[in-house]
Amino acid sequence: MGMMKRFMEEFGEWLRHKIRVIVMKQWKRPKTIYRNLNYLNQKNGNGFNHEAIFKVSNSRLGWYRRSGVNVVNFIISKDLLENRIKDGAGLLNPLSYYLSNQYFKIQFTFFSAIYNNCKGMDSRVMFS
Repeated sequence: MGMMKRFMEEFGEWLRHKIRVIVMKQWKRPKTIYRNLNYLNQKNGNGFNHEAIFKVSNSRLGWYRRSGVNVVNFIISKDLLENRIKDGAGLLNPLSYYLSNQYFKIQFTFFSAIYNNCKGMDSRVMFS
């Protein structure tokens, strides 16, 4: 279980990074990237200055490298990606989903084992 937990954590990080790449690719032009990052910066109160956002938006790095910069990671944060807007779907965190399912699987296994052990017993003995 420990290796799977670490894998899900790393997979979630990679998935959020790829979503940031897709979002920035949708914005296409440096002007649009600057405008949207600046809007999200002001809306969420991240505190980045205009110069840092301008550097990211006008950078000639590739999409993958550009979306890995700290400015983008903090502005398009994990919380922002997981937030559901109206009826839209937010990004599901794979680690929390895995852990919630593991909890129920363990709980189900525990109670089914108790049930199977107590099947043949008399109910007066079990609850006395």
